[in-house]
Formats: sequence, C-alpha cells, structure tokens
Amino acid sequence: FFFADFERLKSSTSSVAYGIAPTSDELQGIIPSVTPILDPSTGLPFAQDGNGNYIVPQSRWARLALVAAKATPGNYFPVAGTTASNGSNFAVVLTDPNTNNQQTYKIDQTIGSNDTLSARFSLTKDSSAQNGIDAYVAQTQGNSGQSFNVIETHSFTPSLVNQARVGWVNYTFAEVGRAAPSADISALGLQATFPQAGGAFPQIGFSQGLSGGGGFFGVPNSWGSAIWNGEDSISWVHGKHNLASGLLIYVNKGLTNNVANTLGAYTFDGSSTAPKGVSPTAGNSWADFLVGDITNGQASV
Repeated sequence: FFFADFERLKSSTSSVAYGIAPTSDELQGIIPSVTPILDPSTGLPFAQDGNGNYIVPQSRWARLALVAAKATPGNYFPVAGTTASNGSNFAVVLTDPNTNNQQTYKIDQTIGSNDTLSARFSLTKDSSAQNGIDAYVAQTQGNSGQSFNVIETHSFTPSLVNQARVGWVNYTFAEVGRAAPSADISALGLQATFPQAGGAFPQIGFSQGLSGGGGFFGVPNSWGSAIWNGEDSISWVHGKHNLASGLLIYVNKGLTNNVANTLGAYTFDGSSTAPKGVSPTAGNSWADFLVGDITNGQASV
C-alpha cells in the first residue's frame, strides 16, 4: 500500500489602522501645544514662532530623533495625511497573507510471512507576512517541520511478536523584521549592544496621543527542536498470561536564538518637557522624543 498527499492553503486578511502621526512641522521640531514645552536642561520654555508653536532646535535633538525624524517619510513614522476617522491623521491598510503547505507519504508493506513494514514521512511549511504603519515595522514569520516514523513488526510465532520503531521530528520557527539600514544603525551610536545581523530599528512608543514608530519589536527571533526516538518491544502470549518488555530511547535537541530586540524599545510620555503638575500633551511626548528623555525602555545586551 502506498499513499501520497499534497495540500496547500493560501489566505489573506486585511484591516485598516488609524492613528496620529507626527506632522511635517513636528518632524522639523515645530510643535503646537497648549501646554508649555520646556527645555529639560534649563527648565525654561523653548522659543515660539509667530503662531505660538514651540521650536525645539536640532542642536537639542537626541541621535535617535536625528535619525528617525530626518529619514525618508514613511520609514520610521506613518505619513500624516487626511482620513475619514475622527481624531486620526493617517490610515494604513494592513495585509497578512498566509501560505500553508503540507506533504504526507505513507507505505505499508508485507515482507515474507513473518514481517510487516510501515513508514510515514511528512513535510510542512507555513509562512506569513504583515506590513505595518511604517516601512520598517513589517515582519515575516515562517515555520517548517519534517517527521518520519518507521515500524517493523516480526512474528516469531503467532504468540511471540517483536516490534521495533524509530521516529524523528524536526521543527523550526523564525520571525524576522525589515533590517534597518546600516548607516542609520551606525548613526544611532548605541554602545554595548549585542551584534546581530538583520536587526530591526528601535521601537518607538508614545504615551500621549501619537501612534508609535520605528521597527518591529523582538526580531529577529528563531527557535526549534529536533527529536529522535526509538523503541523496541516484545510480547509473548502464553495461555492466560501476556508478558511484554521493551526499551525506549528519546533525544530532544532544542535550538533557540532569543537574543532579540538588541537595539531596544523606548517610550516617551511628555513628562520631561511638561511643567510639573501639568498633564503632558501629545506635543510634550514628541518633544520628549526629540530631546531623548525616555520614560522607560528595554534592550538585549
């Protein structure tokens, strides 16, 4: 008996993400805010233009802001525009295409009068991809698996039977983002980071108003396992008695690469540039980002 099977499933989902992106003026350091925007180094408000907007000079910008805000529009922040969603200034269509493949092969064979052989081999391969609200927050996932199982049964007599089996399973999973340009990574000037090829740009988050930006969190990341197992058993039926004994060997070799998020994830809440006791605005959050005052952050080192 021989059996072969191949299956493929392709699907895709989509949704629309709405949010608030920094405007072209804010990307230049020109920030509207009803709450004063203070320079943390002096405690005094930044200068204002004729329209009452606060101006954070580039001489006060942190390296992260100099790279992210000055990059090609859409690279590290969504592009501000018009949208039908109240309170938002951008809309991005997020798509998530998926492909799932599976192959299975099976054979059963009688060998002579006392032996039978059964074998099965399977392959799976799945992939998915998703874009994000900016160009470098995209991510791709993939996993693959291979397995086989072989069983040989030998009948010494109708009442004395030996069965031997060997099996193997191998599974791998990988998640990657869009690697940030090496020139941008160098310009950040981060120290003591873990060297890793294909690292994503730092993730940027805001607690007040603005949507996030930067790269995808926690990539690249991969793990897997390779499992070998074998057993041999013998059974003997004698009258009203059934005796059995056997041996099992099991080896699991795990593979992991969880040193991800090496360039960090940073959140800005506006508290550094807002007067004490005054609730920060989205403008204060953006100003905190420009001057590099982090509320909280994390990175693998």
